[in-house]
Amino acid sequence: MSGPGPRAPRVCALALAAALGACSSAPRRDPSAVSQARLLLAAGDEARAVGDPAGAARSYARALASARAGDDRALAADVGYRLGVALQAAGEPREAAVQLADSAATASALPDHALAARALLALARARQDAAAGDAAVVEALGRALESARRGGDRGAEALAHVGLAAVSGDASAARGHLEEAERLAGGDPAVAAPLALNRARRAERSGDASARGLYRTAAERYRLLEDPAGLWQALAGAARAADREAGGAGEAAELHRRAADAALRSGDRLAAVRELRAAAAACAGAGDTACEGRRRAEADRLEREVR
Repeated sequence: MSGPGPRAPRVCALALAAALGACSSAPRRDPSAVSQARLLLAAGDEARAVGDPAGAARSYARALASARAGDDRALAADVGYRLGVALQAAGEPREAAVQLADSAATASALPDHALAARALLALARARQDAAAGDAAVVEALGRALESARRGGDRGAEALAHVGLAAVSGDASAARGHLEEAERLAGGDPAVAAPLALNRARRAERSGDASARGLYRTAAERYRLLEDPAGLWQALAGAARAADREAGGAGEAAELHRRAADAALRSGDRLAAVRELRAAAAACAGAGDTACEGRRRAEADRLEREVR
């Protein structure tokens, strides 16, 4: 991606810290730098809201540099978290992991345990997408669980349990994590949606026919949350379930198309291409050659744009 990389703001911050140290042993806050950081933060939020995670990451990276220049550690921790999430959405999980680990460390030192927990939850997802291994994911989730408890954030604590259930190879342990998540914050839509998605995935892996309905439930919850990334995953799961059922090709084609739309809104164009190609295959299975042609053409066009 273009724009400043995640390391550049850090170099700038270190250089500024060294310059200040030569003049005084006490840090000095620069109000103009902090004001600039808040303006750039707002620009990043706006870019993210319209489905431009790469643009959001560029604005957040500049905001982070300004927050550090202004010696506002609380703001830097918040912006660093948002930068990590934006990088993750832009398909840069390794860079995201660097920023999220730094945000979590800064937040813990403040201390802002609730923010640290959110950063560590996002770090676990980034490590998963970067194929860092289950041990690294579990380590981040364990720290997120501890920080959430210390910060009194029941929602984050519940989400940590959902994450631990997802990576657990022990069915009994996974069930225990899901039950604890339900107890802590099952009525919170932000928890109910990933809970439903996790249960749908476990049902799919075990060959349980209930997976299709569970995925649809998860999709509806993510739709109400206006979370396109979660919606894409839930719709893609429902489409896979429909693909496996006799006579389900037509429904699968529509679900894959909707999943592609959600993936596009989340900023993941490659996922959208994959879903459009899956939709074309489902159209072919349903004997709808016109639908197959449309979806293939859409996938080809989008793939050219990505390249």
